[in-house]
Amino acid sequence: MAGLQLGVNGVVTGGKPMYGTINAPATASEAAFGIGATAPAPSMGTILHPKNGFGLAFWSGVVSIGLLVVIRKSLPN
Repeated sequence: MAGLQLGVNGVVTGGKPMYGTINAPATASEAAFGIGATAPAPSMGTILHPKNGFGLAFWSGVVSIGLLVVIRKSLPN
């Protein structure tokens, strides 16, 4: 199992990776947050693209509110 392993007499050792090989982190930030966590932030166009989960939720909400407005306007007073 990956992670720390408790050995004989309370000796803690690093576990072996289960699948493939894992490169050692180059910086403390990579060790703490994972490789690629300190990458530059994506642009606004990338965030709002429907292929992204947040973009899909955002545009679904915009369309839903638009449909609610159209339905409200079509109802009689």
